[in-house]
Amino acid sequence: MTTARVMPPSKPQQDAERSTSVGAADTPARGQRCRRALSLTLWLVGLAALASVLYDTDFVTALRGEDALVSEARVALDGTRRGLRFVATIGACLGVLLLVLRRPRSHAGLGAFIALLLTVYLVAMLELLAAPLAPPQTSIFAPNASRGWALVARAHDDWMGVPVAINEQGLRGPVRAIPKPAGVQRVLFLGDSVTFGFQLEDDGDTLPAQAEVSLRAKLTQDVEAINGGVGGYSPWQEVRLFVEEGLQYEPDVVVVNFVLNDVSEKLGLSRFGGSGQGFQLEHSRAAHGIAWRSNVVRYLMKKRSQSDGAAERFERNDDVVVLSVGDLLTRPDAPDVNQAWDRTLPELARLVAHCRQRKIPMLLVGLPYTIQLERPELDAPQRRLAAFAVEHGIEFLDLAPVFRAELEHVGGDLDALFLDALHLTPQGCAVAADAIASHLVDGLYFAD
Repeated sequence: MTTARVMPPSKPQQDAERSTSVGAADTPARGQRCRRALSLTLWLVGLAALASVLYDTDFVTALRGEDALVSEARVALDGTRRGLRFVATIGACLGVLLLVLRRPRSHAGLGAFIALLLTVYLVAMLELLAAPLAPPQTSIFAPNASRGWALVARAHDDWMGVPVAINEQGLRGPVRAIPKPAGVQRVLFLGDSVTFGFQLEDDGDTLPAQAEVSLRAKLTQDVEAINGGVGGYSPWQEVRLFVEEGLQYEPDVVVVNFVLNDVSEKLGLSRFGGSGQGFQLEHSRAAHGIAWRSNVVRYLMKKRSQSDGAAERFERNDDVVVLSVGDLLTRPDAPDVNQAWDRTLPELARLVAHCRQRKIPMLLVGLPYTIQLERPELDAPQRRLAAFAVEHGIEFLDLAPVFRAELEHVGGDLDALFLDALHLTPQGCAVAADAIASHLVDGLYFAD
């Protein structure tokens, strides 16, 4: 009787059988993990969709602890709601994909897929939810060794919720030919955010741009107005901007728009004894690391500063306390107010000297706060500026009476002229621009 020999399976056959048996045993576990991943995805989709509905203006206003939602937060909230809806849509697509691809190649692959899905979803949702709560960021400002900060050439970005464009010369408005063409008269405007055009999207609505239109209507010459306004600037920065950049435009006239916070705001800067780097740099991407781009990180830093009591006022380390504009108006003769003026007017005098050395006429313009329109007796700062102008042989134009007269024409509606306590609407800029243009023409500031 012949006995058949049973050949042992070859090694490749053994490996195949082992792989098949392990795969068959692991199939229920894989299916269970897929179901869990799908359930997790659906939960995240539901949370994103629900948040896009419930995360409304009232809810965010309460979280911010404010009476009303500021414009930049309102814009961020609109983006958040759109983003949450987008995340919910993407999550639904991923859920369908997970339902179709039920069998990843390995246990490790499935675990990595679930972890990645969870991480991306949580990070995306947290970033979206933190957007209207975090301080806004922008790329239009960058650190500057001489002036603290400056505008970034060719920057196009939002600033406090409004799109702003900076030209290739690092200023707002059209690019100007250098050297100046023959027959062109130029006015260089220096100032802060009021001159720059805070919350004004259209360059043509800004004060310098409207002054150019008014001057061209009043004169036969070709006139160009240069917008040298930079948010947060005061005279110590304006004189440096004039020397470093303004002179290249060959201005025929320099107009300095003086706002009362030019005296007080700089006292929070570290170079004046404060502890801050300036509101503009605090919101500048260029002044912070990559982590600053995260809404969550900025929100946590904001909460930390609030807990430290440094969110609204800077601590001082010398004998000059932080002043408010109210102090300038109601305590004009107080020692700390006088000391603040003593740290401001010499810088303005330096600007006068630079202009006089180059035989460029200079006009000092005083821009009022809205409370001064309602209470004319709070004019001590303007009287101080008028005395300074007389002392240094320049003219001073006080725009408070101009705005009081215009306020009567608009039926007392401050909102028609002012966006807030100091920043102007396009109509307010037109009022200021026409008054400045008329003063320049009547005062024979331009050569024939």
